[in-house]
Amino acid sequence: MIQVLAAAACAITLLSVSPITDQAAAASAPRIGMYCTDYGYGVPITVRPGRQVGIDGLDCSGATISQGRIRAPKCYANGGSVVTLDELFTVEDDGSIRFNNRIYRYIGIRKTFQDCPGSPRFR
Repeated sequence: MIQVLAAAACAITLLSVSPITDQAAAASAPRIGMYCTDYGYGVPITVRPGRQVGIDGLDCSGATISQGRIRAPKCYANGGSVVTLDELFTVEDDGSIRFNNRIYRYIGIRKTFQDCPGSPRFR
């Protein structure tokens, strides 16, 4: 099921990589929860159980991390478009994620885009 949290100015976080099945990557798999860049730059990354990931505006299923890349055979974009994912992605020694030349830091589980530093606050 796709869960979408929409924000003003088209900031969208799609919620949906549990422990990755690749044993070599398992030690460096991201923790379940939300990751944000500093000061609200970039769409947050959300890691959910069942190898689900919300990343770069996509809701992806069956995601794997191997050899410095994240791959998913099926991702949904806005409007229902279906695409694949194959991008550079690493989990750093401190547990943060490097994606699209930005560092995404872990902020925890049950978080929304509004919990990220610099995100707009809505009432």
